[in-house]
Amino acid sequence: MGGGGGADFLEQLMAGMMGDDVAKMFKGDFMSVEEFMESLSPCVRARVSALQSLEDRRINIAKDYITDRSLLMLKREAEMAKLHEKRKALVAGMDGFWLTVLSSHPLVAEVIEPHDSKVLKYLTDIRCESFPTYEQKVKMLCGQDPGEKRNGSGFVITMEFKPNPYMDNTVLEKIYQVAPQTDDGSGKETILSSTGTPIKWKKPSPTPDDSFFIFFDTIVTPDSASPEPGVNILTHENAQLLELDHLIGTTFRDCIIPNALKIFLDAKDGNDADWETESDDDRRPKKG
Repeated sequence: MGGGGGADFLEQLMAGMMGDDVAKMFKGDFMSVEEFMESLSPCVRARVSALQSLEDRRINIAKDYITDRSLLMLKREAEMAKLHEKRKALVAGMDGFWLTVLSSHPLVAEVIEPHDSKVLKYLTDIRCESFPTYEQKVKMLCGQDPGEKRNGSGFVITMEFKPNPYMDNTVLEKIYQVAPQTDDGSGKETILSSTGTPIKWKKPSPTPDDSFFIFFDTIVTPDSASPEPGVNILTHENAQLLELDHLIGTTFRDCIIPNALKIFLDAKDGNDADWETESDDDRRPKKG
């Protein structure tokens, strides 16, 4: 679905009627879109105006579709969160459940070092929540106060740990802020920032720089740069770092969290499932 305003539509129409080169000349110093419209015969001008009215309606329908789809996804996410809360209670009695799951996913397993495992065995829950939530989104659409909420839109990966001898934190979060989705139909998510909870390691820290736990580092833009440890400045050179970080975050959201039991059982059965991040319509394991 293409977006765009009336001027863009008319410029495309000019290009289609007269060719790109001539359209560019009329679009530039020689003739504006408004002047071009005035140059048309009354009959053609009326038809172009009618086409523009249809285009405006199409854009509004596309925007409504995105809103409806977003609401439905948030509603279903809220329903699944209740099931995940029950799963959390059951997993609490299974030592090493999440360590097994993470170590069995090819992408995440690559960043888990031996010194990380002794910390991850205290991991009791991993969950994901989008923001704004379904309830907040409904209130916002109705013009009501959504209450306290995070800025912008995105999702949060939360990891909970039992009290352990390695860090003071029992909850770590990774917050991904994403750009509002457009109506171009691509479904591509554009990451704006990645903010992690500073980890309060007990002395001495068991994890060096080469560690799974750098996942909780913060990546910021130059405008909001901070010299604090654990903060990476988003520059052209490390833009790939943000992409990789986002890939791991969406892997947690789209694959590991919803399919945790399946990954755990495959690992125990010795099955080598090719787990990949799937689209919203097909989040299933691909067997080799």
